[in-house]
Amino acid sequence: MTALPVVAASAGLFDAMQVSVSAGRVFDSGHDERADDIAVVGKYAAERLGINRVDTQPALFIGERPFTVVGIIDTVSGRADLQDSVIIPHSTAQREFDISAPAAVEIRTQLGAAHQVGKQAGVAINPNDPALVQVSAPPPRAHSVLG
Repeated sequence: MTALPVVAASAGLFDAMQVSVSAGRVFDSGHDERADDIAVVGKYAAERLGINRVDTQPALFIGERPFTVVGIIDTVSGRADLQDSVIIPHSTAQREFDISAPAAVEIRTQLGAAHQVGKQAGVAINPNDPALVQVSAPPPRAHSVLG
């Protein structure tokens, strides 16, 4: 039995982390809304599980529940840990594992906007108590003047 990290995510994670797939596809918001029993696996997780294609609809088990593998992640920006993980829709994880809120939110910004978005993220995520949200954003870059 191979133990791998399981990550619950919204479909937006794949865009935010600029994921590319080597086989199949990532799940979309429809899969998340329906709480489908599907998974996307990172390339190292796929190797450990012996999965190299998804057209045969391979399944993996999380606990006693089977999940159909719909895609294999090839590359990812900023979250290398996803390459050794099993990723399932957030609503599926809520139903199966009784999780309530996400532990982390990944936000992709335009170049130069990360600091400003970071200052506003706490209010956007938890307007009633933004201080409960820990935000990590890169510091603003110092501007230099060439003379």
